[in-house]
Amino acid sequence: TGWLGVAITELTPSLSRDLGLKDQSGLLIETIYDESPAEKGGLLEKDVILTFNGKPVQYVEDLISLVRNTAPGTKVKIGLFRDGKTIIKKIEIAEKKSIDQDYSDVVKKRIIVTHGRPYLGVHIQDIDENLAEYFHVEEHKGVLITEVVEDSPADKAGLKSGDVIVKIGGEPIHYTEDIHYSMKKYNDGDKVPVEIIRKAETKTVEVTLDIDEPIEIRIKKHGRDHRYDLDFDHLKDIHIDIEDIEIDVDHIIESMENSLEKLFDEIGI
Repeated sequence: TGWLGVAITELTPSLSRDLGLKDQSGLLIETIYDESPAEKGGLLEKDVILTFNGKPVQYVEDLISLVRNTAPGTKVKIGLFRDGKTIIKKIEIAEKKSIDQDYSDVVKKRIIVTHGRPYLGVHIQDIDENLAEYFHVEEHKGVLITEVVEDSPADKAGLKSGDVIVKIGGEPIHYTEDIHYSMKKYNDGDKVPVEIIRKAETKTVEVTLDIDEPIEIRIKKHGRDHRYDLDFDHLKDIHIDIEDIEIDVDHIIESMENSLEKLFDEIGI
């Protein structure tokens, strides 16, 4: 099985615009693994992979399939977008790394814990064809609010379930990832205009952001973010006697190794 040695993610429209890609599609390199073909061949984090041996790559699965079906030792041409220019790098594909090799840095970069960031306080989902027709919007021209968190900035501003967010701070919102990305630009207390469609009518609501957000665990799998919030209010009735806790460290390590083996079989490229 071929191996390139990168962690990648698909581009959102907002991220493409910020990178200056315009209408081009590609895959953003988030991590370059140590001693990998990618590192040796001069690929860099934040490069955007456009093509693999002349074949365009738009989805994570595209690149995974191409790399895995390339025999180790094969030299390939990878088209990149870097600093506003398109370049070609020649890379020699290697044999996929085994779990016995050092993946500690990989694990740290694939599992990210964050907290204390400005947030809206909404549960959202992308607008597919059926939802677009029902809510009188264009497909992928906004994201649907499925739930508003009580006492959150969104709740205080009057946002409701069923609203479709189409712009934040004047920037178009196409996918759920756009909202997560846009929040990084703001600070606690910022007043942000949020344009929504409610019952086929467009209106703008001003939301005052705060940072009272649960700790978020972000796990990368197949190049996509899977987000999980830890709400400590749910833990307030749990009482644990520390002296009664016994931990079988050897068993934990063995389980982690088995889990990591399966994980990298799925996502390693």
